[in-house]
Amino acid sequence: MKKKVFQEVQPSLRVASRKQEQTSTDTRMVNCQLLVPQYLQLICKLVKISPEKILKDFMGVLGQQSLSSPRGEKPYLLLIDYFTAMTYGETNYSDADIRSMFSELKAIDDLWPHGADEKFVSSHCNWREEYLKYWLEKWQGKAF
Repeated sequence: MKKKVFQEVQPSLRVASRKQEQTSTDTRMVNCQLLVPQYLQLICKLVKISPEKILKDFMGVLGQQSLSSPRGEKPYLLLIDYFTAMTYGETNYSDADIRSMFSELKAIDDLWPHGADEKFVSSHCNWREEYLKYWLEKWQGKAF
């Protein structure tokens, strides 16, 4: 029997544990403390950027929240290369699988109906939620 990687959970305001972060779709808000490596901290001071900004940019670009900017596509592709080079998910998925996951999510994002009326946008959002459920189930099924 195939084991599900993620579990559907009801939204809550509590901070998820590390195990819950890895198995839940409801962990978009995570509070954590990080020790910033000294060399990164020094570089951040020199270029006047916070480590928090770097992390937010990293997650925003990889999560496709920054692709609409003119410089968004190149960092996005580089971060996918980084993600696969770090072998995240290699126990369950191939490099090609990981790249397909990102490609499929980008395709969903590319369908945003710019300039559409409110009714159509609402309909699209409902469709997108269903497609994301399908996408998640598809890739969960390939995990084991």
